[in-house]
Amino acid sequence: DFGQVAPAEAREELLSSRARLEQEIGRPVDLFAYPYGGAHQMSPENLEVVRELGFLCSMSCCGGTNTTAADPYRLKRIHLAGYHLTPEEFAFDLARGRA
Repeated sequence: DFGQVAPAEAREELLSSRARLEQEIGRPVDLFAYPYGGAHQMSPENLEVVRELGFLCSMSCCGGTNTTAADPYRLKRIHLAGYHLTPEEFAFDLARGRA
């Protein structure tokens, strides 16, 4: 929970997790998704750690869409339901405000 841990612990977890992922997939890891991801689970200090470590952006679990002015370290997500069988079905529901 990055809203609870000290920046030093967050940095250690990020560095070790990133190294493991990069070793397993054989590619650089430069995107981040907050564990839990609620607004109260992202402290400003740990958001700065994510930024300092060179991640390009990070996703929260806060629902909604992003504008071009959105903070790339507090990106929102749109929930994708399991009942969308195609991208077109999802787009249709999104356009109708039901996604």
